Amino acid sequence: MIKLKQIFESSAKVTSLLDQESDQLHDSYETVHNQYLKLVLETEAAQSELYRIRNMINANKVQRTLRESEQRDLLTFMHPLRRCPDNILQEIFEWVTCELAGFKSALGKSVNLSSVCQKWRMVAINTPGLWIKVAFDLSRSLIVLKHQQQTVVSRIKGRAAKISVGDIDCFFGGTFRGMRPPSVSFNRGSVIHSIKS
Repeated sequence: MIKLKQIFESSAKVTSLLDQESDQLHDSYETVHNQYLKLVLETEAAQSELYRIRNMINANKVQRTLRESEQRDLLTFMHPLRRCPDNILQEIFEWVTCELAGFKSALGKSVNLSSVCQKWRMVAINTPGLWIKVAFDLSRSLIVLKHQQQTVVSRIKGRAAKISVGDIDCFFGGTFRGMRPPSVSFNRGSVIHSIKS
């Protein structure tokens, strides 16, 4: 009986020790769990802050790109050629196309000048002198020739035109074989044909 009592008391002590240890472990668990929850909240807050900062960086990049584009546009407006008066540009354009270019390249140079920017196009189209020196190549299709003729007529605005016609043998079936292509000059309603051998 005494032995059973001793075994019981010993078992009760062990149980008490286990209960104390269990309480301590439970307290430790609660402490660590609370720290974990705090860390989770801090991590979520940090992630939210990172997301906000990333969005601000992206918005900043977009703003910077827009500002760079605006600066480029402003620089083009500030370029000396942008500030050049239209009449000076017209003089330069006419000199380039009429003084430097032959018949074949004059129209091409006029088209190139009118393709640089909107201002140059407006000036070029409203400068009849750019379009008065024209070469028609009769070996080209009628659609191309018609477009070229309509473009020139709409832009010379009644001015006298110097027109060179090339590959006339192709068009007239060899009638002018051995001759140079005729040079046709339109002078305010009158047409002058000159054919040189």
